[in-house]
Amino acid sequence: MYKVNYCGYNMSNVDYDKIERPNGSGDYLFLHFMTPMKVKLANSVEITKKNACILYSVGHKQEYQAIKKFTNSFFHFSTTEAFIDTYHIPVNQIFYPSNYLLINELIRQLYVEYLGKEMLYEQHIHATIEHILIALSRELYNKKESTVFDQDLYAKFHEARIQILSNIDTPWSTESMAELTHLGKSQFYHYYQLFFRRSPKAELLEARIEHAKYLLSNEALSIAQITTLCGFDNVSHFTRYFKRNCNLTPSMYRNSINK
Repeated sequence: MYKVNYCGYNMSNVDYDKIERPNGSGDYLFLHFMTPMKVKLANSVEITKKNACILYSVGHKQEYQAIKKFTNSFFHFSTTEAFIDTYHIPVNQIFYPSNYLLINELIRQLYVEYLGKEMLYEQHIHATIEHILIALSRELYNKKESTVFDQDLYAKFHEARIQILSNIDTPWSTESMAELTHLGKSQFYHYYQLFFRRSPKAELLEARIEHAKYLLSNEALSIAQITTLCGFDNVSHFTRYFKRNCNLTPSMYRNSINK
């Protein structure tokens, strides 16, 4: 469970204000600097740009000072979760998430819950911190990928992937999938596996099987209807792939979940 100990949203202090905690604050501290700051790190002093972030670990020295105007959002929190290993967020170092507007909005929600303490506020705070950590983790992962691969190309493939997997009833061929990225078949297949570590056909088949399992719980739908809704050519084709993946025919699976 994540617990907020103190937080602030769009807080401004006097010019050149300084924070210095030699032994940290006794908890984790996440900061979003909306103005440039001078931050003392382990072996250096860094002058940040706007919208820098830092996550201080428990017991780590916290020392930073405004260059001029001091505006930030932040939250101190405690947890028993091993979130560092789960989310792979860097600690005690400056980073620049491009989704800082989302992060700041989520800190605003934390601030409101922390002050208001309405019903189930602790659960809301826990969920909001998890949302922040997930958003940061995805952002940092995508940024890491983008340093290796062309960012525009990665974004184009991400968009194509979502379009394919959200339209599983479409009779996708490798050619029609590749057209979404304006690349040839071999290039499309190469980059798709490089970006997502799976082939487009494998992901599409998995999405179709998962949707079929969901639809099989509805006895109002026939096997033939489910075959069409899941993008399979015919019942025989659907049954063969379903049994290969689930070790049961669609009818046997339906009977097992609707007993």
